[in-house]
Amino acid sequence: MSEKRGLSRRDFLKIAGATGGVASLAGVGLAGWDSGATGQAHTGWQSEQGLVMFNREPFRVDKPTYGLAKATPDRLDGREVIFNRDTALKAQWYTSKKGEAGLDAWMKDYYAKFPDKLQLDRVRNEKIEPERVENQKKYGSQYIMSQIWSAAWSAVSVPRSDLPEKTDLEGVQKPAYKIKDPAAMSNLIKKVTMTFGATMVGIAKFNPAWVYSHAGADGRGYKRGDPINIPDWWQYAIAFGVPHEWDIVKSNPTYGTSSDAYNRSSIAAARLVTFIKRLGYAAREESPNGGYDTMVPPILIDAGLGEQGRFGFCITPEAGGNFRPAVVFTNLPLVPDKPINMGLKSYCMECKICAEQCPSRAIPFDEPKEIRGVVKWTISHERCFNYWRSVVGSGSCRICLALCPWSRKDAWLYNMTKAVLSRDPTGLMAKMSVEAQKFLYENPDPQTYYAPTNASVRPPEWWMRNDPFIEVPSAQGASAPIWDALQEEALLNNALEL
Repeated sequence: MSEKRGLSRRDFLKIAGATGGVASLAGVGLAGWDSGATGQAHTGWQSEQGLVMFNREPFRVDKPTYGLAKATPDRLDGREVIFNRDTALKAQWYTSKKGEAGLDAWMKDYYAKFPDKLQLDRVRNEKIEPERVENQKKYGSQYIMSQIWSAAWSAVSVPRSDLPEKTDLEGVQKPAYKIKDPAAMSNLIKKVTMTFGATMVGIAKFNPAWVYSHAGADGRGYKRGDPINIPDWWQYAIAFGVPHEWDIVKSNPTYGTSSDAYNRSSIAAARLVTFIKRLGYAAREESPNGGYDTMVPPILIDAGLGEQGRFGFCITPEAGGNFRPAVVFTNLPLVPDKPINMGLKSYCMECKICAEQCPSRAIPFDEPKEIRGVVKWTISHERCFNYWRSVVGSGSCRICLALCPWSRKDAWLYNMTKAVLSRDPTGLMAKMSVEAQKFLYENPDPQTYYAPTNASVRPPEWWMRNDPFIEVPSAQGASAPIWDALQEEALLNNALEL
């Protein structure tokens, strides 16, 4: 027998009594509806909503804060980039077993001009890297879980580009859609870039001075030493970045990785290139995985994302130096952003934490200097890379970006401090902030970053440790030589026959 479905008098009165409560909650409900439309409510997609974007408009200036010693800076020869030079040295000096006689004309000329760099490059190959192999055997087992994380981040690959005339024009929609308003398109491109994974994005007018004059290595359609000719469709540069995972960063150098942000920014760049090409315009990615034909930091600065810091990175208000950038060159009609002045240079002049903590002494303590027509800070790439190659576990560093006071999470206290620092013309807040950083945060002795101590900036999170997840062989050996950059340089003439 079916049962009658209805309301009893008691239930009816309960509902009636609740009606007033429902009505009184209407305002709250409407407020909740409104709050659901904000970026905070877009779980997992907050950055796409621009939530972490710093308001740069009050800090826009007509010229970037780096100085120009001449109107057109000299282009950097890509063969000078230490990664490219190291690859060439390994092939020509060591693999060929010819030593100096195996060097090509460019390498011989370069090392004749900079014999100190040859010394440091040889120390890396003949001393530091063999020692790291042995140290890895002794101490490397404790970093297995962090290396698994790094490998997983690299599982999705982005194809490397070919020559501009091939890659940039491949798959471009014909005919191109006519752009109604470059300003509106610029807003769309920023929205698209952040939807594809970027945390911050800006647009700069293309500057040929930042493109390498010659290819530094084989790849991207070039042979090492080929001149890089700039096509006329490189008119704008869309610059953006993605932070490293914040808890991984603090465990640098040994547990850290670059693979997380490298891959996220590279994938965002590949997607953006496809989007632009479907509009009918040429596009070329410059990304960690896709490869580079250009210096990226000055493009980020020109696009208004930040300013150059003491350790050479572009420092942004949102992430400090804790991000990895990518750039897309295009002829899509856009409106460039103005650069910003957030007071970073004066802060870096006061701070020096990165220089004090650098285990290789690669970061300068002095003021910016003129390099190829640009007044800027520059690190010793040889000292920096030599330390990289000594690190057990990750085989790289990132200590400077982890310790930079601007590299802080999106917390109200840090955000308030950054906002005040950016607006303080006296420099007093910078002094107070630096002292607070040094007082509140106890950093390791820089020498302990070397084996056998293998220190990290902060202890790793539980999910980066081996225990209690996997069993690994116990580390063998008691000690290993500690390489000191300055001491080694003083002994180079005795250590190597040049």
